Amino acid sequence: LQRFLLDASGAGLLRSAHDVSVGGLAVTLAECCIDGIGLEGAAFEATRIDAALFGETQSRVVVSCAVSDEARVRELAREHELPVAALGVTGGDHLRFGPIDVGLDVMRDAYERGLPEGLAG
Repeated sequence: LQRFLLDASGAGLLRSAHDVSVGGLAVTLAECCIDGIGLEGAAFEATRIDAALFGETQSRVVVSCAVSDEARVRELAREHELPVAALGVTGGDHLRFGPIDVGLDVMRDAYERGLPEGLAG
């Protein structure tokens, strides 16, 4: 995985990369979107939605790339024997993925005000 990330980054194929760790995929996607670029998720199916969204399985990364580079990113992942799945398309003012549909303004407000309000109350 690390070699793939180095090679893809070195080839200028990646716009972003974020590890999937604490909180799983749902938290990773929220962290990726909170600065203002939404995600319109692809069709989503899972046997266990909780495991798919919040599982903390190691050695996973969410990357973004230009549409024109997607085939090359997939090819490079295959060369490194890595599974790859398209999660959606970036843009807009919402995070829409599986059962998640939340405005970025709502996410940003919760992020910026949640802890101070929690500590004050």
